[in-house]
Amino acid sequence: MKAKRKLLFSRSSFLIISIFCWGFLNGISAAENGLVNVHVGVILDLGSVDGVVYNSSISMAVEDFYRTIGRDYRTRLILHYQDSKSSVVEAASAAFQLMRTFDVKAILGPQTSEEADFLAHMGTEAHIPIVSFAAVSSLISPSRTPYFIRVAQNDSTQSRPISAILTAFNWKDVILIHDDSYSGNALIPYLADSIQEAGSVIFRRIALSSSANEAGIRQTVRDFAVLPARVFVVHLPVSLAGIFFRLVSEAGMMEDGYAWIVTSRVANRVKSMDPSTLTSVEGVLGIKTYVPISLLQDNFRVRLKQNLRKEHPDVDVSDIDVYALWAYDATWATALAAEKAFSAGVSPEANSTKFIMGTEVSPIGSSKLLHALSDARFHGLTGKIDLAEAQLNSSSFEIINVVSDGGERKIGYWTPSLGLCRSLSIEKNFSTKSEDLAEIIWPGGNTQVPKSPVGPSNVTFLRIGVPVKTGYNEFVKVKWDPKLKRNVTEGYVVDIFLRLLDSLPYKVLPDFQPYDNGHVDELGYYDELIYQVYLKTYDAVVGDTTINPNRSNYVDFTQPYVDSRITMIVPVVDADVTKKFWWFLAPLSMALWLATIGMSVLKGILIWFFEHSKNKEFQGTKAEQVGKILYFSFTIFVFANREKLKTNHARFISSLWTFVVFVLVTSYGANLTSILTVEKLRPKVTDLQTLINNKEKIGCQNGSFVLDFLKKQGADESNIKAYASVAEYAKALDLGSDDGGVSAIVDEIPYIKVFLKYNCRNYTMAGKTYRTGGFGFAFARGSALVSDASRAVLQFDEVEMNEIESKWFGNTTCPDPLEAVNINYELTLGSFRFIYLTTLSISAATMILYLINISFEERKRARIAAEGPAEDSETDDKDSDDDEAQAAVDDEAGASSPAGSAYHSFEVEGSPRATRARN
Repeated sequence: MKAKRKLLFSRSSFLIISIFCWGFLNGISAAENGLVNVHVGVILDLGSVDGVVYNSSISMAVEDFYRTIGRDYRTRLILHYQDSKSSVVEAASAAFQLMRTFDVKAILGPQTSEEADFLAHMGTEAHIPIVSFAAVSSLISPSRTPYFIRVAQNDSTQSRPISAILTAFNWKDVILIHDDSYSGNALIPYLADSIQEAGSVIFRRIALSSSANEAGIRQTVRDFAVLPARVFVVHLPVSLAGIFFRLVSEAGMMEDGYAWIVTSRVANRVKSMDPSTLTSVEGVLGIKTYVPISLLQDNFRVRLKQNLRKEHPDVDVSDIDVYALWAYDATWATALAAEKAFSAGVSPEANSTKFIMGTEVSPIGSSKLLHALSDARFHGLTGKIDLAEAQLNSSSFEIINVVSDGGERKIGYWTPSLGLCRSLSIEKNFSTKSEDLAEIIWPGGNTQVPKSPVGPSNVTFLRIGVPVKTGYNEFVKVKWDPKLKRNVTEGYVVDIFLRLLDSLPYKVLPDFQPYDNGHVDELGYYDELIYQVYLKTYDAVVGDTTINPNRSNYVDFTQPYVDSRITMIVPVVDADVTKKFWWFLAPLSMALWLATIGMSVLKGILIWFFEHSKNKEFQGTKAEQVGKILYFSFTIFVFANREKLKTNHARFISSLWTFVVFVLVTSYGANLTSILTVEKLRPKVTDLQTLINNKEKIGCQNGSFVLDFLKKQGADESNIKAYASVAEYAKALDLGSDDGGVSAIVDEIPYIKVFLKYNCRNYTMAGKTYRTGGFGFAFARGSALVSDASRAVLQFDEVEMNEIESKWFGNTTCPDPLEAVNINYELTLGSFRFIYLTTLSISAATMILYLINISFEERKRARIAAEGPAEDSETDDKDSDDDEAQAAVDDEAGASSPAGSAYHSFEVEGSPRATRARN
């Protein structure tokens, strides 16, 4: 932002110097032509985007004026620019500089009402008209500061259309939100009177600090969100309004049932808002200054944007607001007044007899200019300009509905004569009926008019019952804090509930009260706690409470914040796979074993096919060659083959198969390791119904609804035992059903995970899982908090939830119990289908290339044989040599085998040696 302001300031400085030189040269030219120069100051925040836009608008106004109606005038405005830097002190210093250095007769600007108020008093003292186009605050009164001229709409005029909207929709309670600035406070008395005349009441007035940070605004939003009124009138500057509405949207207050009205401070500049801000403001009603559309205005907008793109390409201006149009009209009014005041021979430099702050000023000339400004009448960009009352006589407004696509949609107008209306061309009586407006899309995308509050209106305090647990304190725990000298409640469930309260659009103060009825460890304790909400002892229950139909008869539950199912914890038994005869085959499926053997043999055949005609290692009797194929096929699994391969085709196939073997062997080893370790532990019991039928002892958590669940499954209550902690669970499982313990513990999975965190080596989950309603927060029947709390649960951030879970349950080296049940470690043929299919495809391609190569060689030999005797003789000599060498090999082979030359039957059909053998 600082860099951008610096860039804008440097560009603006260049522009000021250029305009000053232009004015100086024009002044010389004007003096030579007998023209009267009228020096006018311009005070703007030249480092802001708005200042750049208004600066360009004023310059265009001067240029357009003297090119059209003012070309024959005797006067010329000479503009002198000063930067206010958005500061009242800087603006005052700039005005004093203009008076002392340039003896200006009027000042255009500044941009804010705070600056304009100070300059209005200063101008009144110095008799210098302050012509403002942006200071709309009603606190600046021309009656108190007669040298203040407002070429803009008085802010107070929008109070009546706002009260008309309240009347149209029959809204009685209104919350008024504004900033505590000069402009923010000015409208409030007028709004209060109009709202009271409409029969409505300002339920609460909230003033935001102009320098408030995001945290402060968020807290303010939470404070007023609890109030019962759901209609808001917002009078904030557009920059602060963007932050405010984003936080309001995050708080869930831009939804069905809410109504928001913004004043012209925001409505006049909706189209300049960025898309993300528009999304937050969608559905808001706005009171926007009415400006008649004209070809002159459209042409100006186009030219102004072109000038800005040319002179300030780094400035992004999405829309030309009404203040830029007023700046243009204010400049024209000043030029017209200067001609009327000084063209009759009264020099603006004459009669300088008044002093202010040591500076000589001209009260007579400036007074004539003031009267001329009051008499200004013309049609400007914003319509008819009449400054008879030292300000625009403009009090008509557009009623807009803010949408994210396009910024706004026009739904009607308000005028002093017609009231609310859809069109200004229709003659009708004064109206304040909603039917005279077009359909409105309210916050939340609903077209139904908000009529009543949504959610709790006065919820500030909740009595919350929490269970007193002797075990599984990670979920909820009540303990005495000696520093605070009171009980404090903490735990996984409590942290989630506090996170839920923070996300609600209103403030709720929880008061956690432990419920100790003297039967904490008894069955049915949780049901008794839930029943206390029905008896109105508590407003809610926060704990590890499971949602079930019986409890839902007495309370309303939120959406479950933890999924919960019921299953068993059982001891594990040794299931050593090595006791089986074929245990080493377990890592791979039968289909994968057969496919691997087949692929190995195929690899051996291919190697033999490529090598046996050129490599004596692959020659011999049929039996020897078959043995070589099988030997070469399987020895690669354990060691490298000693045979040296002589063809590239064989080497390629061997390398490819080496990679496949690497993947297969490493996968086999890893899978076998898993089988020999993890699968040694098998659940001792896998079926709950079998335990019930055999009347074995079954455990559950005390106070839990699991007792009723087991009864419904057919278990005898005398065979059900209740335990409170992880240690009691482990002890009971170790003893077993016959020795005073239990054969299995039946509980919900969240508790089982905690148990297995400490005992995963000796116990595991087993059997069927039974669905439950999950853990939920219980509220009184009909509580307005239920829907908002459920919505908050659905919007929980997963990362934040994981952080809360890690805080209370930590990390464990044990495998996830849900993943440890019924795991199948066997690798199937499908696991290697890509590798095997790729290997087969490449092998087939290699075989085809080999056959093509042989075919080319045969054709080459045939062509050589056809060329003549010389080549034949040479070839025959070479073949003879080859035959002699081959005969030596044959003799050697024959010496070692009775079937010495039997390998010839394996010659590839069509090879040179086979051809000669036939000949």
